[in-house]
Amino acid sequence: MKMKTLIGVALLIMMLLSTFTYSFIGGFRRRSTEMPTGNIVKYQLSPEQESELIRQGKTIVTFTYTKDCSNCQEALNFLEQVATGYKDQVFLVEKEGNSTSVLVKSMNGQRMIGSITEERITSLICDLMVQPPSTCVLGKL
Repeated sequence: MKMKTLIGVALLIMMLLSTFTYSFIGGFRRRSTEMPTGNIVKYQLSPEQESELIRQGKTIVTFTYTKDCSNCQEALNFLEQVATGYKDQVFLVEKEGNSTSVLVKSMNGQRMIGSITEERITSLICDLMVQPPSTCVLGKL
């Protein structure tokens, strides 16, 4: 009889301790990642922000350009137009760097191009978008 009482008390103590431990650990939850308000930013996203955007089904387009790039303004205008037209799907990151490239990341993978033309950018974005628009069939965005 004493053994059953002892086991019962031990189980009761374990249940109480687990309840307190659960509430204590719950207080230290990871804070939610602060997301940018728009879908065009001029800074590098944190890995947490990128993961959250990809988890939401967005396609992240990172445009890296040099100061002396000759055709970068045309590419930038095109990418901003795409990001504005597809706000729910495309997130544009603009940043200055040592070389010019476009990196596209989504749930479908990631790819980078160095030779930037509207056709190559369109093809790359259409290939990696989670839900590409019907205009991708025509090779346009």
